[in-house]
Amino acid sequence: MQYMPDEKIVEALSKSKLYESEITIVLATWCSDSRREVPRFYKILDQTNYRQDKIKMFALNKSKQSGPDTTVTADRVPTFIFSRNGVEIGRIIESPKTSLEKDMLELLK
Repeated sequence: MQYMPDEKIVEALSKSKLYESEITIVLATWCSDSRREVPRFYKILDQTNYRQDKIKMFALNKSKQSGPDTTVTADRVPTFIFSRNGVEIGRIIESPKTSLEKDMLELLK
């Protein structure tokens, strides 16, 4: 079944502080949650016209390690990390509490 984000919430996200935020995505290709949630997350970002160059993405191996030059850590994947001016403001970890778009909007308030 194709994921359809809530249009009203996506519109509210478009009017939120989303554009002032940088996003780091930590995922693992072997993780079913990552395979489900990351495409949904990108669909929401596409619908808000979020700039792709403001996204950093790190893939973890089965030991939950990325490359030697990263300090990004996540115990569970996927993890979506939202920051403003280099300061973390919140995370969505593994799966959303309500829905990705609702959780994003709540986090950005």
